Amino acid sequence: MARARGEHRGHARAADPRRGERGLVLVYVSVLGFLMALVWAMSWRATHDMIHVERAFVRRSVHDASVKRAGAVATALLETGMPPSESYACIVTVTDGATTYDCLVEYYPVIHPWTWGIDVSLATADDVATYPAAPASF
Repeated sequence: MARARGEHRGHARAADPRRGERGLVLVYVSVLGFLMALVWAMSWRATHDMIHVERAFVRRSVHDASVKRAGAVATALLETGMPPSESYACIVTVTDGATTYDCLVEYYPVIHPWTWGIDVSLATADDVATYPAAPASF
């Protein structure tokens, strides 16, 4: 006797009505996984950006408290006279609350001998050991 399609060793095999639904569940799970990965990536990026913004804010506040104030002191010092040499550098110490910053101030002539440029940066330990403290006046 010939077996009908779907029969196996004398047993009739009924068609599974949920077989089409299994493919949809896979699609649903794949889309849900993709959306979860997308939400995770967006939250990771937002966190990374906030940390970056916070670091920039801290750098700017340190710059405002140290280098800008040292530049103001260096400019006021230049108003008292001319630096003793053509290329002169000294250490200016500024205080912001309880924090003290040592800044390296470099004077250099621009165009004419009576026009000076100023470069100000945070001083390293080697700079503090090498350069003198800023005088009270030139």
